[in-house]
Amino acid sequence: MDPIWDGKVALKVSSRLKQCFRVRQRECIYCRGTAGSFNKGEHVIPQAFGTFGSGTWVLHDIVCDDCNQFFGDNLEVYFNRSSPEALERFEHGKPRNEATDIHRDRVSTVSTSPQSKGIKFAPITHELLPQVGFRLANQTEAREFFSIEQLEAMSSLDKTKYDLKSRDGIKLMANDEGSLDRLISLLAKLGIAFNRQSEAPPLGKHQVTLENIIRIDEVNLRTIAKIAFNYMAQVRGSAYCLRSDFDSIRSFIRYGTRPPFAPATPSNTPILAYDTETKRQTLGHIIVLEKRDNGSTIQSRVSLFNGITYTVTLAKFFSGSFSSPDIGHHFDFQQKKIDSLSTGGKDYRVI
Repeated sequence: MDPIWDGKVALKVSSRLKQCFRVRQRECIYCRGTAGSFNKGEHVIPQAFGTFGSGTWVLHDIVCDDCNQFFGDNLEVYFNRSSPEALERFEHGKPRNEATDIHRDRVSTVSTSPQSKGIKFAPITHELLPQVGFRLANQTEAREFFSIEQLEAMSSLDKTKYDLKSRDGIKLMANDEGSLDRLISLLAKLGIAFNRQSEAPPLGKHQVTLENIIRIDEVNLRTIAKIAFNYMAQVRGSAYCLRSDFDSIRSFIRYGTRPPFAPATPSNTPILAYDTETKRQTLGHIIVLEKRDNGSTIQSRVSLFNGITYTVTLAKFFSGSFSSPDIGHHFDFQQKKIDSLSTGGKDYRVI
């Protein structure tokens, strides 16, 4: 009887199996592409918000280089510099001389004090910005102020809102002649002739209360959703993230396509037990992954610096197994370590 296997056949089968293992196809968890390169690592939490030594969570071989580059150029470049969380970075070690990186069309700092209401200051450094103040029509003191950046972005101005003809209807504020000339030039482009008449009297010494006005828009929400999705990939694996249940949030993060549900909702509600809206026990980042609606909704809650809490809906009608337990982690950027949270329903505690 001839042998079922001979040496040559066995050798060919073994060689073929080795080739199959070597060419395992990689698939990006965001664009679902397989043909691109996967040389860059994707940080679960952007590096701008801290690293954690050798324990830093970085995703390898599951986010393609094109997506990694897109996120850096189109989402993180704004979120890392001009979000509520970005301002927190300056409170926790980022050099204040780097505050010039802040996009002032996304973050503005204004006075709320009666004597200087509406006057604009630079975020973080609180230097007085070059600006123009238009007195509102039919009012004696109230003005609306516009910075150089705002004037540059304007194509027109509703002149009926302002008293532009009175002697002091237009007030320019600048620290040097160059900025003053630039303001006058920008007014001219808007069809407003400014004739310099006199120096305005000083405001006088008074305590100024400043308020930060920060734009939270799709860029912010997509970045937060990406952090949540990265976290899910870290704790559940890439195969889990590639399920079609997550296609809506995946498309929102990568392409800005709005899903049929609210993708990310900010609130002041804390994640950790014993925290309140006004008192937090840690400055570290908090991320949790959990089930809701009897397991049909998979959501994450993300709170950088344990401040604003964003609830990210990752899947609204999940079709997979509901057996995976809720999970959470505390990212201590000061001690450079990552700790698991103890969970009990909605009750999370730092271990």
